[in-house]
Amino acid sequence: MGGGDVKAAGIMFVTPDNKVLLMLRAAKAAQDGDHVGDWAFPGGGLEDGEDNETAARRELKEEAGVEFTGALTYWTRRIRDGIDFTTFIVRVPEPFTPTLNDEHDDWGWFPRTAALNLNTLHPGSRIAIARLTMDELGVAKAIRDGDLTSPQYYGKDMMLVALRITGTGMSYRPQVGEFVWRDSSIYMNAEFLERCNGLEVIFRHPKKTMLNTEEFRDRIVGTIFVPYLKPEVEEVWGIAKIRDMHAAKLLENEDMSTSPGVLCLGNKTPGPDGKPILIEDKPFLLDHLAILLEPGVWDKGGPLAGVESVDAGVDEEQSPLDLILRKLKLNDLVDRIL
Repeated sequence: MGGGDVKAAGIMFVTPDNKVLLMLRAAKAAQDGDHVGDWAFPGGGLEDGEDNETAARRELKEEAGVEFTGALTYWTRRIRDGIDFTTFIVRVPEPFTPTLNDEHDDWGWFPRTAALNLNTLHPGSRIAIARLTMDELGVAKAIRDGDLTSPQYYGKDMMLVALRITGTGMSYRPQVGEFVWRDSSIYMNAEFLERCNGLEVIFRHPKKTMLNTEEFRDRIVGTIFVPYLKPEVEEVWGIAKIRDMHAAKLLENEDMSTSPGVLCLGNKTPGPDGKPILIEDKPFLLDHLAILLEPGVWDKGGPLAGVESVDAGVDEEQSPLDLILRKLKLNDLVDRIL
């Protein structure tokens, strides 16, 4: 999800019987870098100073001759292959007839299944149409596979978000002044993924390190239900069902980290600068996954990276005092959640 992605937006019009409006891109669209010959929603790239909604409305008027002033509801966002594509949804009582400009050769209202069977369906349109009938597992897998951004809301009372369960390799624990080595072969396998199913997601580690009845009741905000591996960085991740909507808003809007609560034995050996290295054994308990406001061990000294939230982040132009006050406010919000 790089800052160099081309940003674009479109509108998916849907009838009560789940027919969607698609238009066939003409050869002229090649000059804009569009998918020539693809069926797609009315939409296109953002111009300077535009947001997604403004661009979607402008493109609709230019490409379909329709000036739509009603509400646009955010539906999906896909950032992949250098394209950051946002789709809005509008439900209409019946099909209407677009007036095409020279960027398109054809149009049609397609039943959902017929649309998905098109060989040249734009990928941003494909995931938006598929999302119409996805259950929570389908949405989670789409996040895992990079076809939907994290997080995604599923109904009013559930957010699905990608969380790092653990990193591997070498890192440093400043709290105890030691390095730690977590062998990737212990974690990057199917057996460990099975252990992650149903893993409790909480805010902050418990005071007594591991969960008990009271800590579970007071801290849990969700569970992991689709764990997966990121071999390229040798990390274990999972899609979490977040059921606490106050926590969900924080996860959506703020940079945060994660830290697994594990019990394991290990051996210490001398390390850099005289600091010990703890060589961890296989954990005999995977207890919980904690969400942190401060850097976690598996950030490895880098920025907070345990929560994949596409719109999270603090304004870099904020003053140091503003950042301190923001951090105090966030801690206060977490205290209220707990």
